Amino acid sequence: MDILKDIAEHVQHMAEIISETFSMDVEIVDSNFVRIGAAGVVGKKINQAVSFGTTTREVLDDPKIIVVESKSNHFCSICPGRKKCPYYGGIVAPVLYNNEAIGVINILGYYKEDMEKLINNQHRLFNFIEKITNMISLKIKEIETKLICQKVQDDLPYGLIMINHNGIVQSTNNEANYLLAREKNLLGKHINEVLGRDINLFENMEQSIEIKITNSKDRWNKNDNVDIHVEAVNQKNNLLGFLITINKKKNNKEEKIEVGNETRFLERIIGESSAIKEMKQKTARFAKSSSTIILEGESGTGKELFAEAIHYNSNRSTKPFIPINASAIPESLVESELFGYEKNTFTGADRDGKIGIFEAANGGTIFIDEIATIPFYLQRKLLRFLENKEVFRIGSTKPRKLDVRIVTATNEDLKELVKEGKFRKDLYYRLNVLSLRIPPLRERGHDILILADYFLHKFCLELKKENVFISKHTKNLLLNHVWEGNIRELKNVMEFAVHDLKDNRKEIKTENLPSYLMEDLVTNQSFINNEDEKNVASIEQYEKNILNNLINEVRAGKETMSNVAKTLGISRSTLYRKIKSYNLKA
Repeated sequence: MDILKDIAEHVQHMAEIISETFSMDVEIVDSNFVRIGAAGVVGKKINQAVSFGTTTREVLDDPKIIVVESKSNHFCSICPGRKKCPYYGGIVAPVLYNNEAIGVINILGYYKEDMEKLINNQHRLFNFIEKITNMISLKIKEIETKLICQKVQDDLPYGLIMINHNGIVQSTNNEANYLLAREKNLLGKHINEVLGRDINLFENMEQSIEIKITNSKDRWNKNDNVDIHVEAVNQKNNLLGFLITINKKKNNKEEKIEVGNETRFLERIIGESSAIKEMKQKTARFAKSSSTIILEGESGTGKELFAEAIHYNSNRSTKPFIPINASAIPESLVESELFGYEKNTFTGADRDGKIGIFEAANGGTIFIDEIATIPFYLQRKLLRFLENKEVFRIGSTKPRKLDVRIVTATNEDLKELVKEGKFRKDLYYRLNVLSLRIPPLRERGHDILILADYFLHKFCLELKKENVFISKHTKNLLLNHVWEGNIRELKNVMEFAVHDLKDNRKEIKTENLPSYLMEDLVTNQSFINNEDEKNVASIEQYEKNILNNLINEVRAGKETMSNVAKTLGISRSTLYRKIKSYNLKA
């Protein structure tokens, strides 16, 4: 675990504070036994591994403070480096994060007097260490929060730039860097320099400012047109800065793509089955509403693609679409991420405060995946927003009116969670105004092969392989696999198959698939589910057909019995027993 390395400068600062306070050597060691911070004589060993670390290992395994009064202590007596150790004793304390020891603070004394001073001030020392470890934990949370926020921003389909009240760029996302001619170093520049033209940010500061710019060849990527939207970010009537969104302006052909009753963004949902066509039609209809929607379906069915289609086919399409995974945000950070906080609300908070995801999405759509994992106490706040369309930042008593559409997704049975008292009944009915059940892949029939070909083409392009195709037997196997992981699992299978294709071979055979697909079939754990259920054979019959086809290849000299056994993931003796049981001729 390298968490402490990510905040090495902060850790070193903490080591120096402890050392200066108690006039002793201090080292802060991570779970890999490497000194991330060190002060005093041991400071010259920073970034080096500790030589023995008997007490360090003990505290990492069983997080508690250990006082080593002298070398007669048990841990010193069993330490192989006892004779070479220059220290008389020390205090060893865990650095905890999420109730797990991620490192150790060692306060080291050279003399008996040093240890007597520490032990006499033991209560004060322990309180001091607790505050230091809390500061380290808060710093880690801050870094994790920034990474989560940056990930959310980078996943947005539009450019996002945060600037301070002086117009200096504080942060950008990937799409902004792309649209702005792929500039890499925008931080610290003035927004007018970044955009290549002067913009009066303070004009109509109380409102959002819509600015349309036609880019020029010398400035904008691919000579695209872009729409720029500027919104002031205020806190208690104080201007903190501006949030700027940048959208590529669509031409007439791009602005709306009609596919039957389906519109733009729905073409990204691949498939021709009746089940998926019905979902596309419902999605296009529901997009015209502002009502809340629940997307139900198993993991990996593509719920976020449907959420995007709902947003980009609505009248909110030029406003933010912000997807979040509720389970990916630490519970302690969920409230501040969603609703934001005022300045000086808690230790470690941004001194200027922070807007939450709801405010950032004003006018647009928030997609909350895994809604069932939202902490129960926050469900009340979400319900309040749905009822009153207002949020309170942490530390504020002033409501903020917002216009945000909520689309949620779950792979759990919310009704059952309501019965168990784990999900609010009133919130469930507020969220479940409209609902879409995204069908699992096994119910989509021939879409399995359409998606397999799509992923095959994608990975062949990446690996520069040409004219690759899927064999008939492999297609049969793909059609008859259960696909518990749905589209995500199919994508992984095809990526594996393309990588496994040796030399210049063009045909993907069953032997190129992950072995578990054949193992599931052979051990009768698979269930055949074709689109036309009348033609579904028993699992034994299907296995017999597979064996017969492979044996035919052996007769034709294209395969050997050893390769067939390897393909099926069974031994040769098991293969012969199955051939005999099905009355096949080898």
